[in-house]
Order: sequence, then structure tokens, then C-alpha cells
Amino acid sequence: MTEVHSGPTHLLIGVCGSVHAVYLPTYLHLIRQRFHVTVSAVVTKAAEGFVVPTALDCCCGEGFAVSGPDRAQADGTPLHISLARWADVVLVLPATANSLSKLAVGASDDLYSTTLTAFDGPTFIAPAMSASMWACRAVQRNVQRVVQDGRRLIAPTGCPAVADPSGDLVGVSPSYNSVLSNLASTLPARVPRGGASPHTDPRLPESVTISPGDSS
Repeated sequence: MTEVHSGPTHLLIGVCGSVHAVYLPTYLHLIRQRFHVTVSAVVTKAAEGFVVPTALDCCCGEGFAVSGPDRAQADGTPLHISLARWADVVLVLPATANSLSKLAVGASDDLYSTTLTAFDGPTFIAPAMSASMWACRAVQRNVQRVVQDGRRLIAPTGCPAVADPSGDLVGVSPSYNSVLSNLASTLPARVPRGGASPHTDPRLPESVTISPGDSS
């Protein structure tokens, strides 16, 4: 159960092993600029190769944890329980085919997956993977199950800048604006000095370019 607290909303990011994770600092900068939040993250082992620890640490005001075997805190509370209690909202970005499969069946074999299973609040899922993987029937079945379980899908869009020789789209990913507009339904806005608090920005690209790649 999420703990009651005052101050900024606690946003926990689940970072999975897609090459799209390299764009995470930009997403987090935009999120912290737009919303009144404090951010922490759980990074899967597969995602470690795609994130720069110092950059991610700067973007997460509450730091981040690398997923692996769960461990107890000083008071004896398992870390996945502490993280689930701390979070008000969870955003899985990028969500891979493997992470969607785990969510669909409730698999809990590391810190990331046990935290997601223990968390009972609003959860946003933002997939990023190759177009062929996204089109896979098994992946789409898992997406439907995840949505049926109450999690909110931030639908990815195609990346026409990354086309193969046949002209097919190679990658799908969530646009910056789609992530911001979906989170706006739950997160409180940070009102800028001018008083306005827009939830979309026409200057932001609708999608970012990724290459095929998905670990977990």
C-alpha cells in the first residue's frame, strides 16, 4: 500500500533493457519540468548497458536501484516493499516485450518485477521495441492482459526515420508528448512563472528514433 505523505508526488520509473533507455534523461527532464514530482528508478540488469549512471542519478532526485536479488533494508523491510510503498505512480519506460510478458503473468524474479507486483497504484506502461516485435501476437496478447489488469498503456508510434530496405518501420516508441499527456491525468502540474501549465509542446518531436533491440 502506498504511504501517505505531503509534498511532491513520488514517481517511480521502471527502466527495462531496450536501446530506447538512452533517451530516458530527456524524458525525465521534461517530466520534472512539467510536473510537481520527485523521481526514483529501478533499473533492470539488461538496462544497465543503456543508461549512464551519473546522468540517471542527476535526473532522479531520489536516486535509483539496479535490479537483482531483493534485499532487506536496515529495518528488515524488503527493498521491493519499501519502493512500492514509497511510490505514488509508476511509469515503465521503456517497457520491453520481456517486461510485458512478466507483467502479464505476475512473474517476480528480481527487484524490478517484485516491486511492480507489490505496487497497487496507477501504473503507466510505455513500450519501445522493434516494429516486428510489437506486431507479434504474443506481445499483443500480453499488452491486452496488462491493460485488463488495470495498467495504463502509452501507445507507441512508428519511427519512419528508421526504415529498412523494404520500407517497413523498424522501431516503435512513445513520443515525448504522449508520455506527458498521459501522465497529466494523474500527476500534479508544476506551474511555471508565467502561470500557464501546458501539457503538450509542439516543439517536441512526436517520436524518437530507435533501433531494434530488446532484452528485459
